[in-house]
Amino acid sequence: MSAIKKRGRWYFRKRVKGHGRLFVSPGDYGLSNTKIGAEEAGRRRIAELLDGRKPPAVAPSACPTLTAFEPVFLEHSESKNEYSSVKAKRQILRDHLVPAFGTWPLDRITFAAIEDFKAKLVRGDNAVGGKTGNNILTVLRRLLVLAHKRGKLPHVPEFEWFLVAPSKFDFLTFAEADDLVEATAPEWRVMVLVAVRCGLRQGELLGLKWEHVDLKLNRIMVQQSIVRGRTKGTKSRRYRTVDLGNDVALELAKHRHLRGPYVFCDADGAPLTNGVCKWPLYAACTGAQLRRIGWHVLRHTFCSHLAMLGVAPQVIQKLAGHATLRMTERYMHLSPNVTQDAVKLLDRGARLVPTRTRKNGTRRDSTG
Repeated sequence: MSAIKKRGRWYFRKRVKGHGRLFVSPGDYGLSNTKIGAEEAGRRRIAELLDGRKPPAVAPSACPTLTAFEPVFLEHSESKNEYSSVKAKRQILRDHLVPAFGTWPLDRITFAAIEDFKAKLVRGDNAVGGKTGNNILTVLRRLLVLAHKRGKLPHVPEFEWFLVAPSKFDFLTFAEADDLVEATAPEWRVMVLVAVRCGLRQGELLGLKWEHVDLKLNRIMVQQSIVRGRTKGTKSRRYRTVDLGNDVALELAKHRHLRGPYVFCDADGAPLTNGVCKWPLYAACTGAQLRRIGWHVLRHTFCSHLAMLGVAPQVIQKLAGHATLRMTERYMHLSPNVTQDAVKLLDRGARLVPTRTRKNGTRRDSTG
């Protein structure tokens, strides 16, 4: 017998030979939400399976179906998320969640049902990877959480995520970055330099205005972004300040123009677009004899170079505008001799150990 407690509710879980995974709650048999109730529900269900009997009839649910609740979820998402995020959620609902659970009342989407759904996601010709699978599960969980907050669902079932290896990212070496800047056409060189030396996202580069550039204090205030022609806040929804090196500040001063408010713009002063920006970068890659890269690789390069120079992760997080330190930590394996330096601090000759004297209780430093 295996009784488990998830988010305040007891369940019975066990694999039964010839019948697969068994997952039952005390409520299925009108029993109390206790460990004893879960074990009794498990015993009853196993007895039914061995006797060939069907499980007890399930009472009609008062919860809405997933399809019925979908418009509420999407309306909520549109009020909080960016257009691209809402579009991705619509696609996941259309391609995966509605076909699997569209007619199901929300309280029938149990832990066991989710586990069976996960197994189907990674099998067959249309199998998805772990990262995509987790994206699908995230949308399902957010929908169920919203239903619970709105009083439509008694509780949210437990989720177990796919194990996913850390994603790899590309970046340029110091020499490659210098070669790329030198090979860039003059009218695009400053934009590439700012991307490499300041770590701005492409949308933040497109949304950068001269009023956000302080060439007296040598800093940039990153306050907005332009994505697919729409002006919005930064990805982390936080303003940040990035200090400029002397060479970047000098190039920006030379680049100063009167065509309009945007630092990087077309001949008429209008903001640039993603499509226009990719070709000059591809041409620069060709001129520098580098692999073809996108603008986000330049942001990875900025963070990687700081890590390789031994900058603290908290500082990199602040400069890059990462929402969490976990996002920054993926660069820290590039930091030189981090583990060696840490372990050497334990050497007897390298540490000062505070000790207490017996006379007056004061502390003094002595080597180990």
